[in-house]
Amino acid sequence: MTAEATDSALSADDELTPLAPPTVKESESVTEFDLRTADPISFAVLEQNRTYLYRNFDRLNGFRATVEGMPTSGEEGRRRGLGWWMLAEYGKCADELEAYDSDDTAAFTRAKALFSKRRFEEAAKIFERLTRSYPAEPRPREGWIESRIEHGLESGADPDALVAELRKEVESAPDEFAESAEGCYLLARLHEVERDWESALDCYERARRMDGTHRALLTRFAHLAERTGLDELAITVYEQLVCQHPADRDSLVNLGVLYEDHGRDSDAAACYDTVSKNDPTDERALLYLADARAAMSSFYDEDLEKKEDRLN
Repeated sequence: MTAEATDSALSADDELTPLAPPTVKESESVTEFDLRTADPISFAVLEQNRTYLYRNFDRLNGFRATVEGMPTSGEEGRRRGLGWWMLAEYGKCADELEAYDSDDTAAFTRAKALFSKRRFEEAAKIFERLTRSYPAEPRPREGWIESRIEHGLESGADPDALVAELRKEVESAPDEFAESAEGCYLLARLHEVERDWESALDCYERARRMDGTHRALLTRFAHLAERTGLDELAITVYEQLVCQHPADRDSLVNLGVLYEDHGRDSDAAACYDTVSKNDPTDERALLYLADARAAMSSFYDEDLEKKEDRLN
């Protein structure tokens, strides 16, 4: 197993693949979500019920069938586009919601989908408009600034100039933004661009304490902790991340690699097994799963030999 596997979480070539758990026991009563009739239907509602969908394969597959069967125009067409985001079909979401740009929920969801497809410049334009319309709301502003960070890095902008420009954007935002989880997260991103790892880790930790469900924050925090040799911290943050449904393939693989490095082979095997059950064609997960199981077998064999030696 090589350390290179841990870099996959933020690869420009890999889109995160959300995974449903192989088996789930419902621990709480939930209300069945109907995309066609839900009212109101905000982005927060989409996020909440996306988690609910990914807790059960049958429920997820039934929802997919519903979305596929919905009309492509009118109000049902708008809801169909929102449904594609819930299913992590970001390309379809971005295409089908383009016709509903005047609807703020559809526009925000489309911007999130464009960001996921690394179409940062397009996403930034939508987030900017929503920021102007809702200056007190932190999430559109976060999306706008983060899209500009990613677009700048991708287009080869000078890192120092980029950081200086966008730090001014954070500082000129309403006072409460800088102290929000979104503001702390963006400051951490800017510290990362500056390669100031210690300050970045501090800001990520502050943001995590404010919002332990912020997926992008947890992903980048775990990855940076891993890169800087803080394995125990990385494991803690990855565990927090993958417990949120849907989990993603790369975070599970990265967590599995860390588990193996610390001798937790059965935990590593559980991570790889979840990935392989969701995608039986994932050769890397199957290879890692075989390695982890072999390590478990070797450990038990050695333990048995020690017991036999003591008995003899």
